[in-house]
Amino acid sequence: MYGRTKRRIRRRKVLFTGYLSGNEIAMMYAAADVFLFPSATETFGNVVLESLSSGVPCIVSNQGGVKDIVTHEINGLKCEAGNGEQFVNALEYIINNPSVKHEMAKRARLYALEQSWDCIFDRLFSEYEEIIFYHHQILKHA
Repeated sequence: MYGRTKRRIRRRKVLFTGYLSGNEIAMMYAAADVFLFPSATETFGNVVLESLSSGVPCIVSNQGGVKDIVTHEINGLKCEAGNGEQFVNALEYIINNPSVKHEMAKRARLYALEQSWDCIFDRLFSEYEEIIFYHHQILKHA
């Protein structure tokens, strides 16, 4: 997929970086227009969350842990796992539609801000309270 994607979008300002870490990766996130992450086996996808926190929309697989991080057409796009053509089309769609990219970027950042441990545990406790309340209601009417 890498070679074909590179050939297809050669005329655009695209940088294929390879492996990055530390300050290099932070600078790339900050400068990126879109983050393409086709892995179908990643269990969580910290790199996707890092990208979203930089306000960069993500294109991800519809399998693996990242499918729960990206909401299709909200903070990125989901593609069928292993379908390189869908990933290339999604990349072209975001690149060719700056207003779509801009909206997804705003929503990406907002989503990432809601992923603090405090927010996550608040939602979890709220869900537990709802389950307990529902369970008590069932017992009351049994």
